Amino acid sequence: DADRERVEIIAESKKINEETRGKAEASATKIYADAYQKDTDFFKFLRSHDVYRNSLQEGTTLLMDADSDFFKYLK
Repeated sequence: DADRERVEIIAESKKINEETRGKAEASATKIYADAYQKDTDFFKFLRSHDVYRNSLQEGTTLLMDADSDFFKYLK
């Protein structure tokens, strides 16, 4: 019946979504690993930049020790 078919379609869609997400995450992990192996300092800078971008918003005030790892790339 139509309800069962709807449930099956939704289940299949969720399965495909999870498989696709898993493949994408695996690909991203490989890209990060390759980047790290090629230039560890740049990779660390890039990852820190991502953290800054995701953590700090316009107008954010941040107090931290100038010797902290988080502050290192802002100098």
